[in-house]
Amino acid sequence: MIGPTLGLLTVALLWGTTFVAIKAGLDDASPLLFVGIRFGIGALASSVLLPRRAEIRAALGASIPLGIVLAVGYASQTLGLQTTTPARSAFITGVNVALVPLWAILILHRRARWLSLIGLLITLPGLWLLTSPGSQTWGIGDAWTLLCAAFFGLHVVLVNLWGPRHDGSALLVSQLS
Repeated sequence: MIGPTLGLLTVALLWGTTFVAIKAGLDDASPLLFVGIRFGIGALASSVLLPRRAEIRAALGASIPLGIVLAVGYASQTLGLQTTTPARSAFITGVNVALVPLWAILILHRRARWLSLIGLLITLPGLWLLTSPGSQTWGIGDAWTLLCAAFFGLHVVLVNLWGPRHDGSALLVSQLS
């Protein structure tokens, strides 16, 4: 049982530290250049997974919109990190999980489970309590980051819709490219 727990803790540690690293990286690059370089490195690194050309061609109809949604998500997150703290950015980005059921209702026409709706109802006041009280008020960086969360939630639903129809490697490489 220690393996899965250690794995989850490792992922959380890596995910959390990326916000600090990106904030530091913005000292040397503009947000959009930074995102472009990230996507370029990701595309190059994932190119070792390249499937046959026919699979890439078949996946383009899905991977182009997926890539746009992903790029808008990362761009808005990085723009937000210019003026908000890494901790606030991480928390607000995490709201994407609560937004997935809303996107699923709109796009997949699926009924949301009661627990998902209750989670959303708890998340929204929690978001307000953790970002508004005290000396720091809701800022433009927080708004950019909330836009990021909305696009990341949309990305999850679109991958759920198109992922089973296409080769996973083809989707990955072509949307990053």
